[in-house]
Amino acid sequence: MTIRDLTFFLAVCQKHSIRKAAKTLFITPQGLSKEIKKLEHELQTPLFYRNSSGIVVTDFGKVVKKYAEIILDNVNHMQTDLDRLKNTTYNQIPIACAYGVISALSPEYLLEYKQINPAIELNIHEYPDLLVENAVWEEKATIGFTIGPVDENKFDAFLIKKHDLKLLVNQKNPLGRKKSIDFSDLKNEKFILVNNKFKTHQNILNRCHAANYEPNICMSVSEISMAHKYCNLNYGIAVTVDYIIQDLQFDKIKALPFSDKTCTWDIYMIVKKDIYLSDIVKNFINNIKAQIIN
Repeated sequence: MTIRDLTFFLAVCQKHSIRKAAKTLFITPQGLSKEIKKLEHELQTPLFYRNSSGIVVTDFGKVVKKYAEIILDNVNHMQTDLDRLKNTTYNQIPIACAYGVISALSPEYLLEYKQINPAIELNIHEYPDLLVENAVWEEKATIGFTIGPVDENKFDAFLIKKHDLKLLVNQKNPLGRKKSIDFSDLKNEKFILVNNKFKTHQNILNRCHAANYEPNICMSVSEISMAHKYCNLNYGIAVTVDYIIQDLQFDKIKALPFSDKTCTWDIYMIVKKDIYLSDIVKNFINNIKAQIIN
């Protein structure tokens, strides 16, 4: 029994006709009929019978069909992985990073990795959070560094690092007198949010909805630095990440912690589920886990 035999068999199952199946397979009906009889002889069981509607799969044939589909599906996956490997430069690792993640992690580690592995090329491209997941899902990148939550039905995800979210308020805002903030305190405030290509956008909306209100979004920005700038000008409040505050210092804003300690910016390393990973990629992933997670 060969892959060719199973392909012929499934074609007849799908078309319910030797003639129609033969046409799709570019062989003669006589030739296809001969191949089916040969397969039946090998399995020592009838696979089809005829009735007024055409060719029908027997109960024995249904069992063969079930496993033939699994076998051919696995063969197709194997060929896809082989083609991907052929079309990829073996010493390159395509990496998609969410904006800000490289700074939040350790750029020095990536430089150290390059020094230890000079033959390995890290092709790093930065995207908004959701586009990182798209890049990994569409296999434009093998590894992604993105912000949680992550769809673990589609990706193998490893939590790398957590950062606290902070509320930015202008010094003129009465909220600045508080020691910590709940989302219920923000019901009547104007929000300056990063746009909906970032996980933080939806995460904040979810927390506002949990506090039973729809946030008043006065401005949607593509960079968190712009949220800092407009907050400094007292256009509204903004949510930022703790490490960014140290890099972007404005004299008219104050950063407040959230009372809820689950208000975090969680960095995940992701790879697409059930995808072939080269030894080079596996080694990089293991190094990340060892050096950064620990």
